Amino acid sequence: MFRFIGVFLAVTASMNLALIKVAVADVNDDNNVLSNERMFEWILELDDMGVSSDAGFRQAGSEADLEAAAFLLDEISEFGIEDVRLDPVEVILSTSEGVRLKLGDKRDSPIVPASYMGFTKGTTSEGVVGELLYVGRGLDANAFADAAGKIVVVDLWAPGLGYDQFFAPFDVYTYDPENTLVGNKVTQNWPVLNFRRPTFAPYGHAVANGAIGIIAIIDFDLADSHDYFTPYDHVVRTMPGIYISKSHGSELKDMIASGPVIANIEVEASNRPATTHNVVATLPGQSEEVILITSHYDGWASNDASGTAVMLGLAEYFAHSPLQRTLVFLWAGGHFAGDEPTKQFIAQNPELMDSVVVQIGVEHISKEFVQVDGQFHETGQVAPRVFFLSGPAPFEANPVLTAITKNATMNQDLVRTIGLPASGPLGAEPPGLSRWYFEHGGIPIVHLITGPAIMFTPMDTPDTVAKDQLKPVAETLLEIIEAIDTVDAALLR
Repeated sequence: MFRFIGVFLAVTASMNLALIKVAVADVNDDNNVLSNERMFEWILELDDMGVSSDAGFRQAGSEADLEAAAFLLDEISEFGIEDVRLDPVEVILSTSEGVRLKLGDKRDSPIVPASYMGFTKGTTSEGVVGELLYVGRGLDANAFADAAGKIVVVDLWAPGLGYDQFFAPFDVYTYDPENTLVGNKVTQNWPVLNFRRPTFAPYGHAVANGAIGIIAIIDFDLADSHDYFTPYDHVVRTMPGIYISKSHGSELKDMIASGPVIANIEVEASNRPATTHNVVATLPGQSEEVILITSHYDGWASNDASGTAVMLGLAEYFAHSPLQRTLVFLWAGGHFAGDEPTKQFIAQNPELMDSVVVQIGVEHISKEFVQVDGQFHETGQVAPRVFFLSGPAPFEANPVLTAITKNATMNQDLVRTIGLPASGPLGAEPPGLSRWYFEHGGIPIVHLITGPAIMFTPMDTPDTVAKDQLKPVAETLLEIIEAIDTVDAALLR
């Protein structure tokens, strides 16, 4: 009976969503609401805040982060939304003022460019000195048997996820009219399989066996860079860690293969308490039931000034077009601080969580990039995107949510989009912010996210944003939200 009702509602939705699309287009043309230009301007302003910070991006608790929160508060208030606030959250701000990797113990020994591994311990001014131990990908604990007093060298492993293997067999729909996904990757270098949360196996093995430091080679398609920000789980670790590029890593491995190599790692790091904020805006409806719309504003450009900008566009639109249900918008601080602000928001608002009928998430509207000869190149396509949809069981998506999302995807021609069960081939919970709502009492979710190749690096600049896709993404989410607004909450679980 449940599935029959779901199919019936889906058919009804498909008949009405085209009308919604036309109405939205009229509003956009008249008032510049949800326009690519308006949303991209917000991205430029947020990105400029990040560039000026010591951390290099809008890191939770930094001056750039505080500036971004104040900016969002002002913008949202100008939309005419009266109930908007900043909720402070205490986090750890992990930064470094300098990293040096020196090979050998002589004054003229070569120095290898390196960057700081976030949330790891710094060193004294003398650094740590030890012989290098290469452990490959570091998944075998036996490779660390002789690590005591040494500096471990490990290859980071991120082969990317292919459409044919990880998505097509489990999707609930794929909208790819030009057939660009078959035989290709949906993510280029995510996830880093041997540095996945919560264990970070090579780091844990190194510590357990008495190592004094770790050098991680970015041995995947990252345009031969040593700049990288991960882990970001908000766990301060006790051993210094640094990153080096693929090419320098190859040279280092050749040296190790030829005989013992002594290295000196110096890391000036700080892991200190700081304050970030959740930016929360509420638009009351006729019902106390809530549609919760979320993203995070810390980060870079594609990740995730783009999601932040789309949410601003939606908030501006709904400020003048209220729904039956109450809308709550949450621009979370500190995604790159272990999602501590999102976790606290859930814990501190139990009544609100009980009222949420669905959580809508949006992260990363990016161009697609591939690596060629150590450099990133645009493919001319938008990065493949996935709607993670909750359902009654693992590898299942709710049929009503699926139908509504699929219809909106096709109506707005949101090409290269895949619908996937939230609990499925990529894990028991989806990636991104929505996982915490999904885990919290099974709140229904619709979460749009991509995994572009430039994530977690300074290469994530405004020119990586798929500017022409901001409006289609916003209007797709708008259709989904307006369709869900009229559906019985019981049918969404």
